[in-house]
Amino acid sequence: MDIEEIQCSNCAAPLAPDAIDMSRAMAHCRYCGAVFSIRSVPSGDGDDPRVRPLVAMPKGITLLEQGDSLEIVHRWFSSKYIFMAFFCLVWNGIIFVWHADALSSGNWFNSFFGLGHTAVGIGLSYTTLAGFLNKTVIRLREGHLDITHGPIPWLGGQSLQAGDLEQFFCKENVIQDKNGPYITYQVHAVQRNRTRVLLLKNLGSADQALYVEQEMERFLHLRDRPVEGELKKA
Repeated sequence: MDIEEIQCSNCAAPLAPDAIDMSRAMAHCRYCGAVFSIRSVPSGDGDDPRVRPLVAMPKGITLLEQGDSLEIVHRWFSSKYIFMAFFCLVWNGIIFVWHADALSSGNWFNSFFGLGHTAVGIGLSYTTLAGFLNKTVIRLREGHLDITHGPIPWLGGQSLQAGDLEQFFCKENVIQDKNGPYITYQVHAVQRNRTRVLLLKNLGSADQALYVEQEMERFLHLRDRPVEGELKKA
């Protein structure tokens, strides 16, 4: 895709080359302020969007298929958790010294005041530990779709009737933080009653999300159909 061909996905304004970050596959429109992934920008080659190229198994995903069962495993670990581990060590070390100094001097109020920071440290440490150890397991068997996270307990498990599922699709989610915007990816299901269910979130790459969608549709013999707002299959 040539840079000069890229237009804003929100207002269709042409994007200047310096508005595009190829290393992060993101663009920022100066006209309307939209931030979006350039993976989702149509290439202009006229291909039918329903014709889906196969996605190879990406890093961080494993698959096991045995007869009438399918298991897809997504490992959470990424390099960001190494930084988080270092940050937690520093943060919790400072908090420990804070409490030790306050309690040794009999200043109970200062120790009580630090409880909020202690809670933040515990939460960050729990998240970091989960990032190092956890896996998301997607199982399709005996007419059920089950999603579990572990071994560190985590919310978001699901159990759905496979026969109620009509379509899967992926979306990108733009998140703003102090270092600027970044994109994570989600996998959703459309049920026969037209309700949409978020199955997976915070995937690190588009290929991870698209591969999970592809393999679940293949296993359940679901034809890939376009869904409004979905991540484009480039």
